[in-house]
Amino acid sequence: MHLELGTIKRMDDVSEGEHKKTVVEITNDLERSFIEFRGPLMVKKLDRFKIGDHVEITVFNDGQYSKKGNRFNNKVARQIIKV
Repeated sequence: MHLELGTIKRMDDVSEGEHKKTVVEITNDLERSFIEFRGPLMVKKLDRFKIGDHVEITVFNDGQYSKKGNRFNNKVARQIIKV
């Protein structure tokens, strides 16, 4: 696990059926990250945050293979706090 620091630029609900998921875009001076908040409890935590908030998000990488064999990483949130 590691920390991602930045400002919330966008929050998109990408839920599919019963599977709740929101993707949060954060940016800082050097990079942009897209972080998944999976499940109803993690999505509910985002109610306390808004665009422009400076945050620290603890994430883990969920490496996977696509159906075509491509490799990719998803950054998945474990915790979020305002800084």
